[in-house]
Amino acid sequence: MKIAGICLFFLGCSVAVAQKTGYAGYSEATVKALQQEIINLGGQTDLAHASLGFCVYAPDSNMIIASYNPELALTPASTMKLVTTAAALGILGVYFKFSTALEYSGMFDTITGVIHGNLYVKGGGDPTLGSERAGEHFGNTIESWVNVLKEKGVKEITGNIIADQDIFDDQFIPVHWIWGDIGNYYGAGSTGLCFNENSFAAYFNSGKEKGDSVKLVKTVPDMKEYNIFNFVTTGPKYSGDKSWFASSPWGNDIFMYGKIGAAEKDFEVEGTIPDPPLLCVSLFRDSLSACGIRVGGQHTTSRLMRRKGIAMDSVRTEMHAWNSKALISIVYMTNKSSVNLYAETMIRMIGVKQRGSGNVSSGTDAVESYWKGKKIDMKGFRMYDGSGLSKHNTVTPLQFCQILDAIQSEKYYKAFYESLPVAGKSGTLASMCKGTSADGKVVAKSGYMSNVRCYAGYVTTQKGSIVTFAIMANNFDCSASAMKKKIEKIFVKMADLSR
Repeated sequence: MKIAGICLFFLGCSVAVAQKTGYAGYSEATVKALQQEIINLGGQTDLAHASLGFCVYAPDSNMIIASYNPELALTPASTMKLVTTAAALGILGVYFKFSTALEYSGMFDTITGVIHGNLYVKGGGDPTLGSERAGEHFGNTIESWVNVLKEKGVKEITGNIIADQDIFDDQFIPVHWIWGDIGNYYGAGSTGLCFNENSFAAYFNSGKEKGDSVKLVKTVPDMKEYNIFNFVTTGPKYSGDKSWFASSPWGNDIFMYGKIGAAEKDFEVEGTIPDPPLLCVSLFRDSLSACGIRVGGQHTTSRLMRRKGIAMDSVRTEMHAWNSKALISIVYMTNKSSVNLYAETMIRMIGVKQRGSGNVSSGTDAVESYWKGKKIDMKGFRMYDGSGLSKHNTVTPLQFCQILDAIQSEKYYKAFYESLPVAGKSGTLASMCKGTSADGKVVAKSGYMSNVRCYAGYVTTQKGSIVTFAIMANNFDCSASAMKKKIEKIFVKMADLSR
């Protein structure tokens, strides 16, 4: 019997693997060493209550070479972004770009410079609009819109400034996200008109002693649209950021809780903008007024107009349009830095293109269909968002391995591979395996949330061949950093595989 089969039987795994198992041409000694390392991991006392899954797959021979519960459905956390970003490249295309446009309704009198109607910012779902990560800045973005109007000779707009966010639906936050995440920067949902990554920075000055009040100095952008309630207090010196924010989607209130270390000045904490399209057009209207372009109406959004029963103008004229960077650049940023918002926007845009609906469920259904079309058995796979923030998501280690294998046959493979963090070198793997045989040889997406630590990607073995892998741990009793160190040992054994 082949080694993988022996190990599965020995460990008493209850799930049968409908996949060939064997050495796949790798030396028996290195395969056994890898398998023994995962057996040792599974037997440790601080994993006694954990769910652990592992799979190493040799694409060139279509064979599992080592495994442990490979068909166990587990919470993937941010490794779900692998599934999302690769599908986005396949469905939308490597060079797909999001578009944002300025449009007006009514008539533009070029003699007087008056737009007799409304001015629209038509969102195309671009998650990088005004994002410093993408080389922009929200202030420069708005300034560029103002400059377009000035160049066109606009001196007055008699109507409203309206954010058209209707390319996506109004379900700002995926339904299965938890309250403790919403309001914090990583819990920013996706809208048809994203802005500054739908987040803001709050700057605090803390007190000198534990328990002192903390002053909110400013917010960037200026969150003047919102009621802010600051309950942050001073913690021990050098204790860092122990604060958290709470706000409801489309709401008016932002609550700030927790602690920051003593004697901090301009200490930055990021939170979610409850209504990004509304803040965007509010700041745009202010900038227009500041440069002398009169606005007769107010600022509002398509969502707020719909709630009041007011229809948007069906006939509009485009003044100018901007495109985002190519999708592959956005995928690169998504995977290297694990940006939840970018993945959520991809899911919604996939829904638009494949199902004609910019909601989360349309996108997740289309993604699952995409991978089924690659002949991957998706039993046990459950997808409720694009980023992996929902704990309701489940993927098996074998599914990750097979998806990563399928990607190797796609034209976008090289670009996708280069978007993944590299052990010891970049992204979320930069601190792992330094100075070991796995340094620079493991290329993978990490996934981390409370009691979840997962990795999935590619390993270049001793002779230069590539295997796909996934290791997923849920509900372990040790710390996250201790779990990470345990997984590093698995990385080294994978890199030591030899033919």
